[in-house]
Amino acid sequence: MACDGGRANGCANLAGMYQDGTGVEKDQAQAAILNRKACDGGASNACASLGLQYDNGEGVNKDEAKAAVLYRKACDGGDSWGCMNLGVDLAEGVGVAKDETQAAELYRRACDGGYVGACTSLALLYETGTGVAEGVVQALQLYKQGCDGGDLQGCSNLGWLYEKGAGVSKDLTRARELYKQACDGGNQNGCTKLLLSTMSNP
Repeated sequence: MACDGGRANGCANLAGMYQDGTGVEKDQAQAAILNRKACDGGASNACASLGLQYDNGEGVNKDEAKAAVLYRKACDGGDSWGCMNLGVDLAEGVGVAKDETQAAELYRRACDGGYVGACTSLALLYETGTGVAEGVVQALQLYKQGCDGGDLQGCSNLGWLYEKGAGVSKDLTRARELYKQACDGGNQNGCTKLLLSTMSNP
């Protein structure tokens, strides 16, 4: 087995199988052991996965501070998901001191690294002026980036800017297209906005 040879990526892949119950019986404790081995061996994605296990208390005792440390290690190793999760912790003050400015920086790093959900999270900070200078044009661009990458919340939030005419010319038709795109993909927020938009402007 690849993990037995000390190859970190092999351990990380095996950990994922135990977490999901793919080809083996689901075992979160065994997944944590393997994620730890992989993380120590340099597999940044395993550090992020182990962090999530600590966040949720799956296979290990719940420890949000330890989760944040692991997310930082993952992020420093180039894992965009780790940057995103650490950003969430910093934005909410979970396991670390609340720091919305640093959260914005991490969302930017994750977004630039291809994690589109982080683009949407960063856009929301720009829209509300949280941790960054308020900038609806930046928010619009980032929501579009998130939506184009498949993040349904980004589509819904982009639709809202079109409906309000914030940072872009007001366009109710475009707003509803974006709400529908989000809703059709299973985003409840998009469904709700589509319904409210239709009711208020039939």
